[in-house]
Amino acid sequence: IDDPMLDGDCTSTENIEKEILKRLSLKGYSIENIDIIRAIDEEIIDNRASDVIPVKLNKNDSISKTSKTLEKEIYETLLEKVEDIAFQISEKILNGIIDIKPYRKNDFSPCVYCQYKSICQYDTSIDGNKYRKIIKMTKDDIVNELTITKEGEKNDFMD
Repeated sequence: IDDPMLDGDCTSTENIEKEILKRLSLKGYSIENIDIIRAIDEEIIDNRASDVIPVKLNKNDSISKTSKTLEKEIYETLLEKVEDIAFQISEKILNGIIDIKPYRKNDFSPCVYCQYKSICQYDTSIDGNKYRKIIKMTKDDIVNELTITKEGEKNDFMD
């Protein structure tokens, strides 16, 4: 569990709890169902926005378009895709295929902080060693990728 550190000198006492909640809030998608959302955060009706998940409500209690929610069918398809990827990765590991394939997102790579650098010895100057690029995807991009995959076409989520 994350344990956010706050500068008590710069943060007022009444804002400390809000700031901790903000830093610990979940960042992913929820099912687009008000009953499920209410079960996750009971205070969302009163506050119109959740401190727990990235969801906001309109005045008529409908879910705001800016909320990070997915329809149940798309959410289930996403879960299936995650399970498929986890299975593929575990199969590769069990078969001894443990490629060195770090990622790069913008200018950040976790290699800078990796405690296994001396073992891995990843080096971009060696032929075939390239970073996997993580591209920021919109909700529509994700839904399109999942729809294409469900229809049987190849997608490159993990390439």
